[in-house]
Amino acid sequence: MKMFLWISTLILLPSALGRSPFISALKPFLKDNLALPETVFSLAYTLGTLFASICLPLVICFLGKTLQLRKSFQWTYLVFAMSLLLILLLPNKSINNWAVFLLLILAYWGLRLCGQGLLPALTRTYVASICEDRQCAWIGTLHTTAVVCFGGSFLYILSKLDFFKYWNYVLISLIILFVIFALKIPNHLPQIQDLNTNSKRFSLVLKNFPGMFKWGVLMLALHNLQATAIAFHLSDFANEQRISLTVVFQFFLPIGLLELLFNPLIAWIYGRYRSKFLLIGILVNLIILNVSIAFLTEVMGKFMFILTCALGWSFNHILSYSLPAWTLSKEQHAIGYALLGGYVSLFSAIGPFAYSCLAAFGGNYLAANNIMLLANGCVLAASSWLIRRI
Repeated sequence: MKMFLWISTLILLPSALGRSPFISALKPFLKDNLALPETVFSLAYTLGTLFASICLPLVICFLGKTLQLRKSFQWTYLVFAMSLLLILLLPNKSINNWAVFLLLILAYWGLRLCGQGLLPALTRTYVASICEDRQCAWIGTLHTTAVVCFGGSFLYILSKLDFFKYWNYVLISLIILFVIFALKIPNHLPQIQDLNTNSKRFSLVLKNFPGMFKWGVLMLALHNLQATAIAFHLSDFANEQRISLTVVFQFFLPIGLLELLFNPLIAWIYGRYRSKFLLIGILVNLIILNVSIAFLTEVMGKFMFILTCALGWSFNHILSYSLPAWTLSKEQHAIGYALLGGYVSLFSAIGPFAYSCLAAFGGNYLAANNIMLLANGCVLAASSWLIRRI
């Protein structure tokens, strides 16, 4: 078991390099070397994330009906390396701006597909092939903590050593490391027969899956949409309530620290009281989060905002590991994790844009928050009725 935990954690760690903090750190390097406006960078990132979320189940299906985890991880690391190589080559002055924009979308697609999609989905499939769902919840705690700590430590070291001035060397080093990872993947990783994957057939439709799984995917996707949008527009909420940005951006540190505390707590609750009511907890948490945003000028509002942000992400991380293992057969795990990852990534990508549209409709972002509060209340009422029929 110790060797399994070590290997499963190690192969997941590079996923931190395909997530928002690392890509955000790359942005100044790209802006300094590419003649593209700010909005184009945001659009490229959104489109790359959208395409990655849609392609994730397709890629899992393409890997075949018999999923060979070793070969799948190898391809993932090589695509990761190629995406970083593309970013390294983008500042070439001979490439026109339209080509740069399209190549930037492709680079973001590769980073997001591998970091936010494939590596987590394949790792969770690997874990679920060996462990039962309650163990998956605890291993999810270990993996989430490891990835958060690795990602934060990596960026801290780059910043401390002033390596942000030498991104070319950092990118070359990472490319070499990904190639080494691809070559050194253990030979004994299992092959998994998945009844729902077929390289000749692909569908995002969830009709062939049990109701509990479909409902869980909806809850996690809904949380990703709102949590991502709220984090993205936090400065807008602060400006509308005349709160200093230096105050609100300090929230992320206690949120991260509390998440490390809540992850094992939610895993323990899941292991002891495995219940569909855990998914209701996500909705209740979102409603409290909506209410806290309206009172960010108050101490209690700030406290509840930090608490519900951390608790919501802990619910999300633990259930992302345990939901498919709990509700699906082993033959459906690979495509189940891929579909879950695809849908939550898709909703995460459209979340900031959805809130912007609601803000334009309502007049400001607080109005958008109130609309989502009403929507969450309606979903909670519908879920309370639905929970008795699943």
